[in-house]
Amino acid sequence: MTRHYAIEITLTRPVSLGELCRARKHVALAENADRTQLMSEAQAHGQRPREFLGRRLAEAVERSQQERRRRLTAHLESLLHQHTREEVLSCAASLLSHRHPPAAP
Repeated sequence: MTRHYAIEITLTRPVSLGELCRARKHVALAENADRTQLMSEAQAHGQRPREFLGRRLAEAVERSQQERRRRLTAHLESLLHQHTREEVLSCAASLLSHRHPPAAP
């Protein structure tokens, strides 16, 4: 695995195209701080950046789905405090049979 080291440099003036080209000949430059951070975090976990990013995205999607389920459960529990199970089920079935599926968030 290729080792990556990150150093962040704040420029006091815009870099010229020539300066940037010369710098790229001597050092591999990340396009931005986000990419550098991704490469550093991936290396810290012993993974390639693409694998690391894929895993992080999958974890974020799973957290989002869990949060949506938690909110839905909380709403249903609130409804069940005010209505019978039959009323909630009947109303939900009626809504679902007459509506198109909602768009994914």
